[in-house]
Amino acid sequence: MSQQMLLIAMTLEFAVFALMLGLLASQLRGKVRGPLEWACHALLSFAASATYILLGGRYSIPLLFLANALLYAGILAIPIGLAYYLGERPRWGWCVFGWALGLAIFFWFMVLQPNTAARVWAYSLFGASVFMFSAGYILKRAPDDMAVPTRIAAAFYAIYSLLNLGRIVVFILRSRQVPVFGRLVGDEVFFVGALFIYPGMVFAELQLVSARLVLDLAKAVDEKALMAREMNHRIKNSLALAESLVELQRGEGDDTAFGEALASIRSRLHSISLVHARLYHEGADGSIRADEYLGALAADLCYNLGYTDLRTNLEPLSVDAAVAVPLGVITNELITNAIKYGNAPGSRRLELSLSERGGAEAILRVADGGPGFSENDKPGLGTTLVDSLAAQLDGSVRRFTEGGAVVEVTIPLPGRRSSR
Repeated sequence: MSQQMLLIAMTLEFAVFALMLGLLASQLRGKVRGPLEWACHALLSFAASATYILLGGRYSIPLLFLANALLYAGILAIPIGLAYYLGERPRWGWCVFGWALGLAIFFWFMVLQPNTAARVWAYSLFGASVFMFSAGYILKRAPDDMAVPTRIAAAFYAIYSLLNLGRIVVFILRSRQVPVFGRLVGDEVFFVGALFIYPGMVFAELQLVSARLVLDLAKAVDEKALMAREMNHRIKNSLALAESLVELQRGEGDDTAFGEALASIRSRLHSISLVHARLYHEGADGSIRADEYLGALAADLCYNLGYTDLRTNLEPLSVDAAVAVPLGVITNELITNAIKYGNAPGSRRLELSLSERGGAEAILRVADGGPGFSENDKPGLGTTLVDSLAAQLDGSVRRFTEGGAVVEVTIPLPGRRSSR
């Protein structure tokens, strides 16, 4: 393959990667810095290569100077992109100085003291230095969590640097007519190497972007979880304070009915407080174990009301907090009513069960040993509250008599997380 054909192949390659990296940068919209500068590297390299193709071997000082100005700027876009990628500020002064110095040397050996070999050496040495600097820079500055993609990128930058140094070696050996290099034409070795190495370098940069996105996502999730835990902790403390104030108010009054109303309010606050306490300790994903939560809630209620014969059958089930809070208040109402009003003389039956049906519904069941329901029963505040909360969850309530009063609350479980 001729040098001209290799140059055309590289030009097309630069065009493809410039478009790809440019589209990636537009999609990221600043979430990850760096791809835009790497796209500029590909675009500037494409423009320079296209200029060389247009020259067609002709010696035009303005066009040659333009092509090399674009090449030098494109090379410097690599460390500039790395600086932005790592969240640092590029050293623009050094970049401008290096670009100007490189062009000054090129101009010297092109106009003032024409020397093709010196121009090649100067450009290749410049490229080798910048790419080797980029390899060391990313290795030193990148966080430890990105060790693998960092090492891959550094390896390709180092290989590209060695390729530029190898170009100088080949050029020197050819100039001395070393036999093994006698059949090499122009810069074919460099072009072939660049043609295969550059896609790997772009791939490594894409891996850097992917690793950064994953790290940023993990950080955002951790921050969200931390904020949720802090919020649940504060809500739990606020509810505990409200419980204490209600209890203090209850202790100051002599009205039995008023005291019972305050006790009911305190019990409801406690059921909600338990949800946030569990979310603080175990609900990093916004869900809690409903079986453990309802078991602890029922045990607290029975202890506070002096009841010791609770039987539970709670299947492992995790639900979101939005379901756990009303479910806890419903359980609080049903157990409180069962202890207060549902036990006939000589009966100490109180059963609490939680099960799932078909993987899509949860069934909460509370049964007591009382006389059961009658047509003359008038719904009180607790009954109204249970019906309202069940409706809020798109659920249903079924009341019937079977050896005592039995209440079954069925609720759907959208997006539930199984704990089996």
